[in-house]
Order: sequence, then C-alpha cells, then structure tokens
Amino acid sequence: MVWSAADAPMYLGIAADSMAVGMDGRRFSSEEGISMLDPWKAGPNYYSIWSKDQLDKVKENGFHQNFDTVPPSAFLGFCGSIPEGEPLPELYDVLGKAEEMGFVWQADSIGELADKIGVPADNLKTEVDNYNKYAQTGTDEEFGKPAEDLTAFGDGPYYAIKMASYSYNTVAGLDINDKMQVLDTDGNPIEGLYAVGSDSAGVLFSEKKPYVTFGGINNGWALTSGYIAGVTVADFVNGTDNAADILNSEVLKAQ
Repeated sequence: MVWSAADAPMYLGIAADSMAVGMDGRRFSSEEGISMLDPWKAGPNYYSIWSKDQLDKVKENGFHQNFDTVPPSAFLGFCGSIPEGEPLPELYDVLGKAEEMGFVWQADSIGELADKIGVPADNLKTEVDNYNKYAQTGTDEEFGKPAEDLTAFGDGPYYAIKMASYSYNTVAGLDINDKMQVLDTDGNPIEGLYAVGSDSAGVLFSEKKPYVTFGGINNGWALTSGYIAGVTVADFVNGTDNAADILNSEVLKAQ
C-alpha cells in the first residue's frame, strides 16, 4: 500500500466528519456523501472547511474513517489509503504548500475566510454556527448526518480546501438531443453525427438535478443511448421516424 502525507488535502476534502459548502457558502449534502456521488450538487467546485482545533486532532490522531460511507483514497485513483489513526506530523507543512499552490486558504475568522474563497460571508457564518449546534446536540437538522461524524469547529485559524466535483466515469462534453445527435455551439443537430455512452454522459448531471444518484450509470447509459442511437441512425438511412415512437414509449419513460 502506497500513501503519503501529501494525500491529506484530498482526505480533508472527502472526510465524513468535515463540513463542506458549495460556491454559495451553503452545505449541500451530508458530508458522508461527498466521497461518492454527491459533489455534483455543489456545482463545479466545493470547499471543505476546517478549524485549527480540528486539524490539530488530525495531526495528532490521524483521520477518523467510516469506511461504510467514506472509501479509502485508492477509490479515488490513488495507490493506497492513509491508515485510520495514523498521526500526520507534516500536516501543516503540506497545507502550507497547498496554500502556495492556490487550493488551500487560511484566515483568522470565518468572515475573512469567506472573502478569500469568494463565498457570501453571512452564508458561511450561518453554516458554521448551525454545524456547531448540530455537533452539540448530535442531530443534523438539515441532512441527517450521524452524530459520530458531527465535529464542532472550535477555535481558528480556519482553513478551506478547494475540491472539484467529479463523477466515477470519464464524461465528455459533447451535447446531444434526445435522439443522440451531437449539437453544435448554437444547439442545432449536426447531420450524421451521434454520440453515445461516456462521450455524451455529461447530459445526465448538472448542479440542479442528476439523472441517477447511484453507481453504474455508465453501464445503463451505454445501453440506453446506444439503443436509441441505433434506431435513430436506421431512421436516417431509411427515411423513417421510429425513434420518435421509442422516445415517447412508456417503457423508456420508466427507465
């Protein structure tokens, strides 16, 4: 198993006992879900917020890892995972380098941190206050995160780690219509050009609504899009319009 302290920022960004906010400074999910299928809810990026009190505990005692909800870093493309409870004496050195690289920020107050990362300060302050209350009561009133993963912030300075939303699939940026025809930059179909599977899977997710919220979407989309494209291409060759019947069928609508 291969790991290093340099993996720490990524771990902080997916930790179940962290607090994560979107680009509006609001929580968007139970943080148990940000290591799996929930980051899309935040849009292109989200921020994991930590206090020095919390980070000191990570430095001395390592990460608390609930592997029922948070996978090891190997699941996100690394070669190994930081062992649970492994002290990380280099933690602040790593965060300092990450700050120099521009994806970690620190500030003496939550308001100052909000200004640095460009989110509304009132929103972030409210989320921190609410999160501290949930940690004290053991009840996450917004997203129902278990009490064992609710950790009060404590004293600063405060840190933000910028994370990128992701999907467990290579999702290309080709836009398509419901007949799998590739669209040009004006939204018009390009005659004779179709895209299926991962090349067009980007149409299934946005920061507002996902097509599905569980793994295996690439498999289902490959089958469905391939079938529709096959009929569409046959229509193009034969001058028919069978695809319209399929798209309007109750069977497909139920998928």
